[in-house]
Amino acid sequence: MAVKKLIPWQDRDRIGGPQAFIRTTIEALLNPAEYFAKIQIREFYQEPLILCFYNSLFLASPLFGHVFLLSNFIGLIFIPIFVSIFIFVVALAIQYVLFWLEVETDYRKIFNVLAYSSPAFMLALVPVVGYVLSALVFSILVIVGLSSIHQVKFFKILPAVIVVPLLILLPYQFKNSITNWNKANPPVIVEHEAVNVLRSISATAEDYAAKNNHKYPVDSSFLSSQQNFCGQSHEGYRFSCQFREYGYLLKAQPEGWRGRGKRVFIVTTGGKAQVQ
Repeated sequence: MAVKKLIPWQDRDRIGGPQAFIRTTIEALLNPAEYFAKIQIREFYQEPLILCFYNSLFLASPLFGHVFLLSNFIGLIFIPIFVSIFIFVVALAIQYVLFWLEVETDYRKIFNVLAYSSPAFMLALVPVVGYVLSALVFSILVIVGLSSIHQVKFFKILPAVIVVPLLILLPYQFKNSITNWNKANPPVIVEHEAVNVLRSISATAEDYAAKNNHKYPVDSSFLSSQQNFCGQSHEGYRFSCQFREYGYLLKAQPEGWRGRGKRVFIVTTGGKAQVQ
């Protein structure tokens, strides 16, 4: 009895992981009918899920350029995890639609089709139209895959695929939110604002000392409400202030997912500035 051929990803123990990944992508995009005909539906979900996770990284590719910025780093982690989890929900939605369409199915088949359609995410790398193209190709692969796995005409399962673009559009919207935040709050502008706050506090402290026999204030109560950011957050920076009669130490540090700045700024007695 002839042994059924496997897609490269399901045969990666023999041909190696990197080569299996590349060959799987090529087969899925160039010959989807044969590709899905070779897929073996296995009991566990890890194998297709891992492939989906790897391919989902392409959806986060716009964040690679500034990966050391906190919000980009969170987005880079969140998008693949979100897609990998959300695929379970989409598979469940498709199962219910297919049930309504009276197509005999089971959850594992649908999940495998969705996960093994993820090579389409690589098309997100195409400039300008990448996300639209990947969504379109992903939907086509899902249609071909569901038709092949269930051995029905494609128009029979077409209504079930309406939910599939959500798999692309939601991470895309998340990426857009991060991109818009980046544009509205460039690191240089935010860092400049943090330095201005420290300089304003320092100048007021120096003026206080000049009027009080060279003694500095012991707390931040001398500051006006517009100046007193001590112990507070402002524009993604957390400000800390230490005051003594003989001097002061002011610090601005990026904070939280909105911490667009990359550097820590310190101003000490006499207005001396340091950058960490």
